[in-house]
Amino acid sequence: PVSDTEWDRINRVFHDVYFENIDHAGPNAEAHAAVAEVNKRNLTQSILSMWTHSLLVPTAQRHGLATEMLAVQGSSEDEGAIKAALLRQHLAGLGLEGGAKVVMVGDTFDDAHAAEEVGVGVVFYDGGSHHRDALEATGIPVADTLCHAVDLAEAL
Repeated sequence: PVSDTEWDRINRVFHDVYFENIDHAGPNAEAHAAVAEVNKRNLTQSILSMWTHSLLVPTAQRHGLATEMLAVQGSSEDEGAIKAALLRQHLAGLGLEGGAKVVMVGDTFDDAHAAEEVGVGVVFYDGGSHHRDALEATGIPVADTLCHAVDLAEAL
């Protein structure tokens, strides 16, 4: 088990390293294709991330993703904010509190927990830190690619 102190340090180091290297990496190779596919299907999309809002927005803009989104929202609270609360706030800002037609594409168990707590659908993308076997064990659909995630999300 990871203690709260250890988790805080892990979170801080992750964000520091992520920020130091963000300009050297672009979005997932398939990100623009998936965004275009969502638009082609006349669906809407937004970005919600636990990454710091003041860093997320210009990064999404720089990579040409922000203009295709209804909203781009990161965490503006201290590290360790709860994703379900942020998701609830995000949906309210979009006028989607009920979540009946909302599907979250995520890559962590925290994403699934937040979606369940808020009452929206969820699809895992197998591109994050969790092993595919662990993702599949939840019973939640798992996509190999971002375009596959679009297909699975629309099916929900």
